[in-house]
Amino acid sequence: MDLGRLLQTIYERAAYDLRVRYEEEPVPPLEPPFAEWAATLLRERGYRRR
Repeated sequence: MDLGRLLQTIYERAAYDLRVRYEEEPVPPLEPPFAEWAATLLRERGYRRR
């Protein structure tokens, strides 16, 4: 079983992209190196502008 494909299907069917507010910081906040990594990834994928 392709785990990546399974998780992608679940994400799409559950419409998480409509529920999760990617432009906001997570609660609880991530530690600085992880917060920087996540912010970069979200900007690269078009979920954040700043």
